[in-house]
Amino acid sequence: MVFDKGLASLFDGIKQAVAFIDCDLKTAYANVAFCEIFDVVKSEIVGILLADAVGDDMFRLCCPQLKLALDGKENQLVSDDFLSNHKTVALHRFIPSINAKGEVIGVYLHIEPVSPAHVNALSGMEINTTPQSYPYPSDSQLLDMNQPIGLGFWGLDVPSMRLYFSDKLIEDWQIQDDALHEHMDQAISRVYFEDREKVRSVLKATLEDGANYSVDYRILMPNGKFMWVESRAEVYKNEKGKVFRLLGTVHDITRRKQSEINIRDSEKRFRALADFLPQMIWTSDESGQFEYFNQKWLDYTAANLPRAIELGWMSYVHPDDKVRAEALWLKSLHSGEPYDCEFRLQRFYDRSFRWHRATALSLCDEHGRIVRWLGINADIHDHSQLVEQLTLAKREAEKATEVKTTFLANMSHEIRTPLSAIIGFANLLSDSSVDPASRARYLKIIDRNSKALSVLINDILDISKFEAGKFEIEHITFRIDSVIEEVVSIFSETAKGKGLNSRVEIADVEEFEVISDPARLRQILVNIIGNAHKFTDLGDIVIRLSSERQDTGLTRFFIEVEDTGIGLTKEQAQRLFEPFSQADQSTTRKFGGTGLGLVLSKRLAQALGGDVELVSFADHSGCTFRIWFDAETSRAEEVDRAPVDDAMFSFDALPKIERAVRVLLVEDAKENQFLLTEVLSKQGITVFVANNGLEALTITQEIQPDIILMDMQMPVMDGFEATRILRERGYAKPIIALTALVMAEDRVRIDKCGCDGYLTKPIDFSLLLATIDSFTR
Repeated sequence: MVFDKGLASLFDGIKQAVAFIDCDLKTAYANVAFCEIFDVVKSEIVGILLADAVGDDMFRLCCPQLKLALDGKENQLVSDDFLSNHKTVALHRFIPSINAKGEVIGVYLHIEPVSPAHVNALSGMEINTTPQSYPYPSDSQLLDMNQPIGLGFWGLDVPSMRLYFSDKLIEDWQIQDDALHEHMDQAISRVYFEDREKVRSVLKATLEDGANYSVDYRILMPNGKFMWVESRAEVYKNEKGKVFRLLGTVHDITRRKQSEINIRDSEKRFRALADFLPQMIWTSDESGQFEYFNQKWLDYTAANLPRAIELGWMSYVHPDDKVRAEALWLKSLHSGEPYDCEFRLQRFYDRSFRWHRATALSLCDEHGRIVRWLGINADIHDHSQLVEQLTLAKREAEKATEVKTTFLANMSHEIRTPLSAIIGFANLLSDSSVDPASRARYLKIIDRNSKALSVLINDILDISKFEAGKFEIEHITFRIDSVIEEVVSIFSETAKGKGLNSRVEIADVEEFEVISDPARLRQILVNIIGNAHKFTDLGDIVIRLSSERQDTGLTRFFIEVEDTGIGLTKEQAQRLFEPFSQADQSTTRKFGGTGLGLVLSKRLAQALGGDVELVSFADHSGCTFRIWFDAETSRAEEVDRAPVDDAMFSFDALPKIERAVRVLLVEDAKENQFLLTEVLSKQGITVFVANNGLEALTITQEIQPDIILMDMQMPVMDGFEATRILRERGYAKPIIALTALVMAEDRVRIDKCGCDGYLTKPIDFSLLLATIDSFTR
């Protein structure tokens, strides 16, 4: 059953929960208060079972009362815990709704919270099983609801045929004091003479048969103009089944009526035009009930208009496509979003199924309410169109394969190059005849290539973080000019070796102390300035720094990097910021690289609130890149001036621990066990080794180490589980995670399992010793 929309507007304005349940125990309507109480979405509650709306416990509680109401007996229920989260005492009323034939067509469920002090009194109330016992809603509620929902209300006392009006109706209709309780006949005289008989007829049927009162009519206003109104009323009967009261609403529908007249006129013109169009045109009402199909549709299906309206277009959809097409149509009806779906539609004369694309838009009235859907079905079963789509799909697949192949080839080259150097020179070190000078040179090469490999891995991880949306930016105070000078110094030997004139120019910068992420800025500058040195063999590299105050209070910093290198072609410039793409795509590339640097720099700059842009370029004439970002400026006394660490590793520079410390190293990789044991032992630290988390539990119980270095990924028992068990057993000394897991969510897991800190692999020995020293003091 469809619930009366006029009453829906009325009930949505009251604070008590109201729902209308049909004879199948489905919810035909629920007001706002009801939906809030039971935490359901109002737009989704219509048509669902009451048990699904209120929950099984509540439904079982109400079943006996629902049965009585469906038998025509009004009743009530007092519940002292009708919602577990509210802990509220409530009175539930079950009021049968009876049509003109005396048949029960549904039940009104009304829930009203009451004070716990009234429980006993409510429980002892006797129920009058006639509908007049609980006017719905009360007269006072009707008169108080004018402002929230914008309706006028009226009531009719049937025995006296006297009317009373709400304040809004008195004001809108300019009713005089002597007419506040006028007779119904006198009120009908206000109605436009052409509509009076209709009003009398509806009123007569209501009073005689108990039919619900609903009628649209015009009234003559004191200013001489007509107003279209929609008047509806709920019927209340006494114990003998006689109507004794009407409670109703009046709503100004003048604009709607005028719109309907305009729509009827435009409808005629629309249908005349639609019948001449080559596309299939159709319309439906707001609920999806089809109203019209044009001649093209009728010719395609060989159906007449009444038959087409009865069947709708879903009847002709291919069985394999019907579920999807119907689901998308229902989604559009509920959301109001345009409908767009492709499916196969059967043609009558040859019974073939052809692909069509159906699109539909909602048409709204002046209040933004959907009143109609306008749809078009276009035949897309054209062979050339399909061939074009297949060709495009093939081209895209080939492009994706090419990008993937090129990336893998570049990545293989970039990883294998430093790895080959590391392995090769490590093998050379095994030769006992190598002199100290050569040995130092080999170590420096291994160190340099290890750092290059680490940078490559970090770039790949940063790109992955961006793709996953988990990249984080720090806010630290530092001097921007110092960071630029530090990066330039990294490439000073390269510039000197090529004979390049590399310089920094600063202009129009008021404040150099910036609050941003210096590490990410360095990363950007290393990529951009590094490219300038890589692709320039002769001439100048100029880095210009400037700033500009913004209206937001932030300062915008500009860093331009101009070189006189090999430049770019227009085609190369267009794909410059694509992931894994490089200007030189040949297999005999002169310059190395993964194609990650520029795209990563651009994303880093965007994360800082700026961008990286290609300002100018020319083939064989150099390029100019601009880095910009917005940041706060600061006059803090201590700022980050730490230089980039490019020094070679030295055991002599490691910090010393001058006391006895016992370390349990939990690590499954034999090489890492040996490496860390060697490093720590050289510093006078006693090292015990466990191959997995299970061994660590036993050894810890035996020796109680001063600190545990815990690998997190191991067989048998991993570091997460081992740390958790150690904490449960009462081990309170420091546990430091040693891990290759570097994502933010990994850090959260490490913290939660009970670790005091973590160090990422490859391990920085200086940081490792400093951490042990700090945690064991």
